[in-house]
Amino acid sequence: MPVLTAAACTPSSACPLIPFPSSTATCGCDLAVGGINDLYFVPCDQELTAENIADTAWWETTIALPNFGRIGVGLGSISKKSDTATRVGSCRIEQKTTATWALKWVIKCFDKTSANTTNEQANAIINSFSRFLLVARMCDGDDTILPVGSFTTSDFNWVVPDNFEEYQQIELELSWKELGMPKTYVVAGLSAVLPKQI
Repeated sequence: MPVLTAAACTPSSACPLIPFPSSTATCGCDLAVGGINDLYFVPCDQELTAENIADTAWWETTIALPNFGRIGVGLGSISKKSDTATRVGSCRIEQKTTATWALKWVIKCFDKTSANTTNEQANAIINSFSRFLLVARMCDGDDTILPVGSFTTSDFNWVVPDNFEEYQQIELELSWKELGMPKTYVVAGLSAVLPKQI
């Protein structure tokens, strides 16, 4: 087995050494539950910066905007959809260069009034996704969110069973590119401004 000595890893000024992230709770094991509680659609003229995301006053202002939207009750999950690998050097093996993530959302609760809001919401996500920035409210923790930002509606479906025992459902797949693991944020006090769906 080949061994790389220190001489083979000499960082230049353009590529300095970086510290490896360390945990302050190395002796504990905190499990994270799955599921997505809600989807928020922020008007695309807003900025999802780290400062804004952590600021409950920004959230208070944003949710009052006429173009802010939330999808409501549904079943949500996230997983990697695809990736590509490329060799960038003769002496290197392939490395991942892009990754596409998919958030799958299933709607089973329909608005049966004349407004037909459920279908209108789905159509807005399908036809006007570029006008919104996506934020997922996670089931894990009271104030945990995943700011996605720009996304694409990569798939959609309306499933109508052939019997009375099963329910209709709308299926949406929202995708984005991010090389690495998506990062969630805990926004202290968010539940007081924007309560989770029950």
